Amino acid sequence: QRTFVLYSEMAPVIIAYRVLEQKQKLRRDWNGHENPALEDAEWAALHEQHAQPTVACMRRMLGSYVKLGQFLALRPDIVPDVWTKELRTLENAVPPQATDLVRDTIRRSYDVESIHEIFKTFDDTPLGSASIGQVHRATLLDGREVAVKVQYGAGNERIMRDDIRNGKRAATLLAPEQVAILDEIEAQFATEFDYRAEAKHLAEVRANLKRAGFVRDSHVRRGAVDVPRPVAELCTKDVLVMSYMRGENLVDGIQRLGDRAAAREGVPFETLKKRMLLVDGLFNGDPHAGNFLLLENGAIGCIDYGQVKRLSDAERHWLCRCYVALATEDVAKLRSLAAEIGM
Repeated sequence: QRTFVLYSEMAPVIIAYRVLEQKQKLRRDWNGHENPALEDAEWAALHEQHAQPTVACMRRMLGSYVKLGQFLALRPDIVPDVWTKELRTLENAVPPQATDLVRDTIRRSYDVESIHEIFKTFDDTPLGSASIGQVHRATLLDGREVAVKVQYGAGNERIMRDDIRNGKRAATLLAPEQVAILDEIEAQFATEFDYRAEAKHLAEVRANLKRAGFVRDSHVRRGAVDVPRPVAELCTKDVLVMSYMRGENLVDGIQRLGDRAAAREGVPFETLKKRMLLVDGLFNGDPHAGNFLLLENGAIGCIDYGQVKRLSDAERHWLCRCYVALATEDVAKLRSLAAEIGM
């Protein structure tokens, strides 16, 4: 059924774009010149025609369709504005899983008869749900307040992997230049379905930011950054237990405070991103707005490290040289750097 949807609803959209692409090429060849205004209008009309119904289909199919949509929503450099606006609606598109299934996963992961052998309290209403799992608030037996991330069943992993494989087959035929995007998403799946890997990422990112002076364990305050602390002994393939952070979506917090107040009270976001990218070489590979919180104490909360990217020393050094060349407007140096990676 999912393969049928791919070819019956998604493929015609790709074909429509290919047809317009060829139509414009033939017209340019025939006339001997371009008509930018006409071509832009044709593309705009096609975007308006297909963006909303296609994203609605992705929302209906869930799984890797939503994952792909969320990935593309982060790429306004390659995705038209009309599409980006629709794709951003997928950020909170996943309905929560049934309570019984969540509790079954927890019992199976810890081999216990009752989840209360692990948790004193467990809120069945999720704090949020995504394509691979959902997060619940709970209290450990020792009284610590935690967030518990519970993965959906093994069937969900199989379906999502099948979706990507089928998508790559379709892209190979209809849009081969898009296969690289699907390859990247497929590669991310290698660790995202094992929460033990995410626990390690959280611990490493927290240590990096603490070493830089952004995280202050003794007194997390305004102007600082916080990252959940994994409870290592309770982290399994399907369940991730970490410290609970009180806060709100970063965008909502900025809107409430106002841009100037938010800028006064927090670490400059660009500073944080550059530290992760250029110094630590480990950063969030899925940095949408839902993965950052404005905490009650004024700190920025960085959450969800299921997807990370890691840069080698050579890659970080290359990026640093690019930044310097851009800042100094050294065009010759930029050309040389581009040639180093075959561009």
